[in-house]
Amino acid sequence: MDHFSGSLKNLLESARLPLPGRCLKEIVIYGAGNTGRGLARIAKERGIRVSAFLDIRAENLGMIDGIPCYLPDQKNSIAFADKRIPVVLGVFNSMADPAPIRSTLEKAGFGSIISYFEIHERLELPPHFWLGPRINLYHQRQEILDGLEFLQDSESRLS
Repeated sequence: MDHFSGSLKNLLESARLPLPGRCLKEIVIYGAGNTGRGLARIAKERGIRVSAFLDIRAENLGMIDGIPCYLPDQKNSIAFADKRIPVVLGVFNSMADPAPIRSTLEKAGFGSIISYFEIHERLELPPHFWLGPRINLYHQRQEILDGLEFLQDSESRLS
């Protein structure tokens, strides 16, 4: 088994482990579009307080369903970071690269940044396109590894 196969096997095995604990009594959501608004609705239904949206379009959005919307680097946003309130990435589309968003939030002082993938699993949301619980990867690990092995032959490896 080469290094990549071994790493993939370890990753698939880790999919059965529970996510580390987090306090989700209160959150801030980055992204005030459809995904962020949907997350806010579900979070509120589950007893999680949504204190604010953060969005680069905040000046045009104002309040959304009674929740204020701020620019990520605005004083109000930084106050949430100072209180150590987790921020959830409420964006899930091909146009939004999460790496620069995460960097912006880290610069604003947020230490607890929850990806869309993680919140999807924590809130036990139904499958969304290809996104489902990590445990599914664990249950299909042998099939995935067999597929990788199938592609290891010399013909498949040619460019």
